[in-house]
Amino acid sequence: MGGPTSTRWRGCDRKTTVEDCLRLDLRDLRRWRLLVAGGSATRRITWKRNGAEIGALWATLDLTTPVAAVATLEYGSCEYRVALSSMALSLGGSRWWWRCPGCRRNARVLLLPPSSSRFLCRACHRLTYWSSQTNHTRAAKLAKACGL
Repeated sequence: MGGPTSTRWRGCDRKTTVEDCLRLDLRDLRRWRLLVAGGSATRRITWKRNGAEIGALWATLDLTTPVAAVATLEYGSCEYRVALSSMALSLGGSRWWWRCPGCRRNARVLLLPPSSSRFLCRACHRLTYWSSQTNHTRAAKLAKACGL
């Protein structure tokens, strides 16, 4: 009882992880110079895995009014709007956040799991990280090394 392979979850499917999802990260939009206060921009965003395109969307950002900034996302047959909020930084400049369409919380990244059609935050999709679903114990590593 209590060994490295004992668990009541044996045989159960793992939850969908963040690593399985398409990521819409504001750091990428900033790097592509799409987050310019007072402006607007449109860009096709693609995701690739092993060199093959696995997803694409059109993002239209309207930042002409920072208080009412919005992005229109067109993914497949779905089109919806996601609000953006801006926060002033103490040393100048600003930081942009998505306003999650599901819970209205600020999020730097919106995610799209394979089983969904909407980009939402990690909490709304109830996602975990791959590392939280793996066994990192020393006993498990030794058992694997010994071929058990």
